[in-house]
Amino acid sequence: MDELIFRAWHKKENKMVDLQKITPLALSIDPMIVGAGIGVYIPDHDDIEVMQYTGVLDKKANKIFEGDIIKFDDTDDIDFLVSGFKALIVKLPGRFVARFSPYDRSTGQNEFVMTEKLTNFIEVVGNKYEK
Repeated sequence: MDELIFRAWHKKENKMVDLQKITPLALSIDPMIVGAGIGVYIPDHDDIEVMQYTGVLDKKANKIFEGDIIKFDDTDDIDFLVSGFKALIVKLPGRFVARFSPYDRSTGQNEFVMTEKLTNFIEVVGNKYEK
């Protein structure tokens, strides 16, 4: 992933908001945050939930963020994808995964790492807040 892009869900207003409008310091570089290195500073705020871009686009070129719900198209290229299946994008340490439910007994997994190889087979259909 080359870009650090964030969006935020405002819990009280029930809508996506521009993170920069909440606080101009959001996304400012502050070396003190990560010790001797340089990092991204996002202030903690009880009324918002910050979501990061995964670095992957869907088949319509929409950016996929953590918290998004994606739907799969049928494909012969990727064995475990089932047409119409939906999954929630979740951030884990060092990666983003698409987590689906229920657990898939045939493959022995309920999540897979998001990669650009999936772009042609997935579409964002919503997010965990806007239903």
